[in-house]
Amino acid sequence: MQESFSKNENTSKKNSPYWTPQKRSDLLVLIRNLINQKYIIPEIAKKLDEYLSSAENLRQFIEIPDPILFAQTLTEKLQRESKDFHFWIEYSSTPKISSGEHKDEKIETEIEKDLYFNLQKYRNGNLIEVKRLPGNIGYFRLDEFPEVELFGETFLAGMRFLENTDAIIFDVRYNGGGNADFVQIMVSYFFEGDPKLLYHFEDTESTEIVQMWTLPLVGVKKQPKKIISILTSGRSASGAEDFAYTMQSQNRAKIVGEPTRGAANNPKLFFLDDHFSIELPIGRPVNAVTNTNWEQKGVIPDLKVSQEKALESAHLDLINQMKEKIENPAVKKLLEFEMGYVHAYYSAQEISKELASTLTGDYGPSSVRYQEGQLYFTRKNLIFPLKTVDFLNYYCNEQQRIQFKTDTEGNYLLLEIRDYENPLKLKKKIP
Repeated sequence: MQESFSKNENTSKKNSPYWTPQKRSDLLVLIRNLINQKYIIPEIAKKLDEYLSSAENLRQFIEIPDPILFAQTLTEKLQRESKDFHFWIEYSSTPKISSGEHKDEKIETEIEKDLYFNLQKYRNGNLIEVKRLPGNIGYFRLDEFPEVELFGETFLAGMRFLENTDAIIFDVRYNGGGNADFVQIMVSYFFEGDPKLLYHFEDTESTEIVQMWTLPLVGVKKQPKKIISILTSGRSASGAEDFAYTMQSQNRAKIVGEPTRGAANNPKLFFLDDHFSIELPIGRPVNAVTNTNWEQKGVIPDLKVSQEKALESAHLDLINQMKEKIENPAVKKLLEFEMGYVHAYYSAQEISKELASTLTGDYGPSSVRYQEGQLYFTRKNLIFPLKTVDFLNYYCNEQQRIQFKTDTEGNYLLLEIRDYENPLKLKKKIP
């Protein structure tokens, strides 16, 4: 009986009637032929063909005794030699097709589709978070660009929530890509007027020129003047890079963070036989402004900072941008106050219990309490976790802060400042 195996098994397949040296040799020939015929960059295709056909490498690949290890090794080698992370070879113990000939369409059962869509819904399409940040800055974290049919309305609902913000931060630091149509809708949201050409595709399987334009988005209130920042990291890839690169090239966004992974080429799945398939890039986008793309280079940030500091840096940068454009002195004063809160929002220090004990207590109708490293200010039925600036200065929120002072006898006094600059009466700590 033929031995069965799956991706999780490590059992040797040396004695399998399927997994023979001849089978491994045949697979390598198929892989080389596909790369030569289909890969989008001819000079790299030639380099890979020479690599795979060298006597030493050929011998090493044919000697691999396990089909799982064979797929993993080839994937790693092809990605390393090409610097193209869209190369992928996969082995499945369950036969996927009935013919030994390779096919150029992915065959999915209805069960697999249902499972995928249900998982996407459970994860909300990896649209992780939408919120308003201090300073009236919108924040939208997307860890994937899901299918438009399932989550296009979800995205637009998030954008409606952020409609009245003065700027938006899109966080794609953990986004490995996704649906190109979703990216097109996102970009289109920030352009009005006549359709704008974003890029076209080159494809080894077609002589037709496919172009990507901005869309009208009927019934949607676009935001062509909204200030945009996009957070990136070395994990941002493919569609996430598409969004960042396109918005940057059109001067519609400032990129903040780390250079991205550099995966621009478009892959397609081919079946090598009943068990093996290869995903290899057959196309690439060509940006309408730069006449190139981000392949291997990545998207280079306008403001380079570590991914851990990207959100804080973008947030402060946006407030500075808004402050420069505002002429009203009162509004500028407001933004300066809020900038202090933003610094505390990201860099608040934990206060020790010993120091906190000197501040905690009742101050007239207000009180200060300490719990698990956090000071809290209470007034009537309101409770504010305090953001620490230093030992005597704290923010309740972006519109209110408190300051501790001492009198001539060393007693602590509490000064509550509301409405950005208007101090209330000093309140003495009740013994």
